Amino acid sequence: MQAQTAQTAQAGASGRSRIEYRLDSRVRWSDQLGGGAVSSASGGAQVELSPGFLWSSTRPGLRGSVDYGLTLQSRTAGNEPQQLRHALNSALQLELVDQHAYLDLAGTVSRQPVSALGTLSGSAVSDVNHAQTSSWRLSPVVRGLLPHRISLEARHAWNLQQSDAGNRPDSLGQTSSLALSQPLASGASWSLTGAEQVSSYQGAAIKARLTSLQGQMNWPWGAQWAGNLRVGSETSNQQRAGQGAQATYGAGLVWRPSERTRFSGNVVERFFGRSHDIAFSHRMARSAFTLTDVRDLSLGTGTETAVLGTLRELFDLQLTPLEADPIARARLVDAELRRRGLSGSTPVAVSYLTSRPTLRRSQTASFLWTTTRQTYAVNWTQSDTRTLSGDARQVGDDLDQGGEIQTTGWQLTFSHRLTPVATLSAGWSAQSSEAPRTGVRSATHTGQLGLSTRFGLRTSGGLQWRQSRSQTLNSATHENELIGNLLHQF
Repeated sequence: MQAQTAQTAQAGASGRSRIEYRLDSRVRWSDQLGGGAVSSASGGAQVELSPGFLWSSTRPGLRGSVDYGLTLQSRTAGNEPQQLRHALNSALQLELVDQHAYLDLAGTVSRQPVSALGTLSGSAVSDVNHAQTSSWRLSPVVRGLLPHRISLEARHAWNLQQSDAGNRPDSLGQTSSLALSQPLASGASWSLTGAEQVSSYQGAAIKARLTSLQGQMNWPWGAQWAGNLRVGSETSNQQRAGQGAQATYGAGLVWRPSERTRFSGNVVERFFGRSHDIAFSHRMARSAFTLTDVRDLSLGTGTETAVLGTLRELFDLQLTPLEADPIARARLVDAELRRRGLSGSTPVAVSYLTSRPTLRRSQTASFLWTTTRQTYAVNWTQSDTRTLSGDARQVGDDLDQGGEIQTTGWQLTFSHRLTPVATLSAGWSAQSSEAPRTGVRSATHTGQLGLSTRFGLRTSGGLQWRQSRSQTLNSATHENELIGNLLHQF
């Protein structure tokens, strides 16, 4: 692994771009492919053909990556026509003026649940609760240096989220900010940031606005500790009538006893109450552990997600000492996941589309342990999303159910490398969502067992069995799936 890392780092240092093409074919048989309720469902097969590519660049003027796949899907059961589905994960930074002007671009396209109270497993039968959702971000940035070593950064960002779900509106967000900062003696510094954020939901007649001004003082305590104090003011049209501008104040702490361990915490009093952002991570030679706890306001990009660190992110944390460049490290992480027969893009996530500003608290925990032949991973997440005080609007999303949604998710993953090219994997996950004020809830349990192998340097395949049980207010499903796939990378 270290030899491969050295080669990747050398390529990244020289600055270049590369592209890798792939073709993935998949056949899935399900005993529930033909319908929704268990009594009316029938078995059938689904065939998928997915060409795609991964482009990445480490050039000084253009850094980032684009991972795109197009899936042609055809079913032998039912009368559904062939479908085309897109998948995209991209992030780019274009340097317009050397060290002064940049353009950040990001885009994702994926399928996700429309409702947290519907079926969440993402299997063949639960697809009716899923919609193709795209998120796009465009952000020009200007940086400069003023007299007395005062740094300036001006940024404007457009965020657009779209979905093909007919009962959820698209959303458009814009954020403008101007920040000044200056280093002081003994490692201390100050900053002053003014920002305005506007979010609108098309067709829902909801437009949220937040304007803020915040000053912050930072100072180190020796080699391991750093603290900050912040004070400011904010106003929003989501406040109670007559509140006007509200003072904000808070404090933060960072503790880094070693390169392997880091803790950070921030607490701020705001117009809606107390917000906080707490994170802890620790990595060892063969393991990585993370904890997060966040409570904050979301004016809305149209999505509420409680996402736990994926296997990809945990491997990224573990391999950070071997490769500092994030793009080169991403390639290394992908290679290690393939070697162990694991999917790095399967998080514990209970996500759903919303149509208004929300107040959300999410808590996550992740643990990864690797040996020469085994990988063990445990993921947990919990979230509580609610409307702001006084918001009793009925806009057609989950929060119409009493104004609060609670979600919980678990995921256990194990893999064992049988031979240098073959891996056995197993997993179990449980996800649940509830509207506590009305008692409406959904729950899904999924177990899976798989065998993957490499047929050559660029060709791999596998066979997986999966069983899922889902319970919602109006239906119960029990599905068995058998999935075979063949992947070739050009």
